[in-house]
Amino acid sequence: MFHNSNYITSNPDFISKIQQLLESTQTTNVELAFELLKGAGGHIPQSLEKYLINKQEKILLCLTYGFAQVVSNINELWINRAFLKRLPAEIHYLKNLISLNLQNNQLHTLPREVGRLMYLRHLNVSKNPLNHLPKEVGRLRKLEELLLSQAQLTRLPREIGKLESLRKLFLGRNQIQHIPAELGDLEELEVLDLRENELVSIPMEMGYLKNLKTLDLRRNRLRSLPQEIVNLKNLKELYLYGNPLPISEKERIQKLLPQIKMSF
Repeated sequence: MFHNSNYITSNPDFISKIQQLLESTQTTNVELAFELLKGAGGHIPQSLEKYLINKQEKILLCLTYGFAQVVSNINELWINRAFLKRLPAEIHYLKNLISLNLQNNQLHTLPREVGRLMYLRHLNVSKNPLNHLPKEVGRLRKLEELLLSQAQLTRLPREIGKLESLRKLFLGRNQIQHIPAELGDLEELEVLDLRENELVSIPMEMGYLKNLKTLDLRRNRLRSLPQEIVNLKNLKELYLYGNPLPISEKERIQKLLPQIKMSF
């Protein structure tokens, strides 16, 4: 579009026009600004940088259009209720990202590149039609909180057991039928929410969660719990309401965990 790649740095009128487009409330105008910047060679003058990152949605556009250098130091990204259907693979350029909140969008999956966010501690993808979680999520070794509630997950990747720093895992209101045994490797886990799924059993390895304090299994299809739950020495709260547990099983659970606050 422009023959001189430094055109925008030497033309104040062009910069002013770009700024106006970036400040527009119309998505088409904002996207036009990005198209013009890319067509001018992709060089971003410092005076425009703040207009590229003053809204969260623009950060994704920076990634999509190849302006990763502008957003590389961002440590929080919150995009909620934005009808987002796809997270760009270029998300991995946000190398300093600590918190990623994508709640209440239209995501069906996450790109594999999300596993390259090595400093990520908080990931929220709740309230999306998410039906697949890439195994690369298991690379997020610093992740402390993972929220995947109210999605459409039917299973979890075994690699979830590699999240060695995970303290809180929210999986309520999905369609999960099976919990991988590797979940028992999450030694730092304190809160596990599995309410309103399709579970008919939980693995014996759940008994390895030595730091677990809250376990929510409400409204599943459980008829029993494994004997190994007796090893949950730090458990404070156990929610089992809405499961077809026989009276004899309820009594057995109470004997195994006599000090626990329970809800049948």
